[in-house]
Amino acid sequence: MKINVGCGDDYKEGYVNIDNRNKKADIIHDIEKGLPFRANKADLIECTHVVEHIRDPIRFIDECWRVLSPGGLLHIFSPHTSQLESSGELDHKRSGLGVFSFHYTTGLSVKHRDYYGKARFRIMKVRIRTHPLLQKIADISPIKYEKYLSRFFSAREIEFVLMKVKK
Repeated sequence: MKINVGCGDDYKEGYVNIDNRNKKADIIHDIEKGLPFRANKADLIECTHVVEHIRDPIRFIDECWRVLSPGGLLHIFSPHTSQLESSGELDHKRSGLGVFSFHYTTGLSVKHRDYYGKARFRIMKVRIRTHPLLQKIADISPIKYEKYLSRFFSAREIEFVLMKVKK
């Protein structure tokens, strides 16, 4: 099963499309109350500009981990933390995500934070999407781009691909 969480107007064929408002969705459900799926059932969960709208993102990430089957992928797009326009949107609960937003889920974090949540992922991809003239630099080292350049040249969004691993 493939799930498109917070589908909005981006209805995807071959996915279970879920949203809290959009009448075009296959399932209308408040994802802040959890995901209405059994554990270990999804091979892929996509969330495009969803996480910044959620009050408790750690609980939401735990829910995605619960629903994903082992080896399943969580694909997240979010505004990058340097994008100031995004922080001014009233429906956003947070400004955006950064390169280290999901390090707590790896169990490898310098600051071991098991108390954050149950989810455990392997980070397969982190990509900062920025101005086309700077994209190659961001692709070579997202960490250095975020640390040194994003203050001067804000990024549009950040993409993560996380793979579920057992705890």
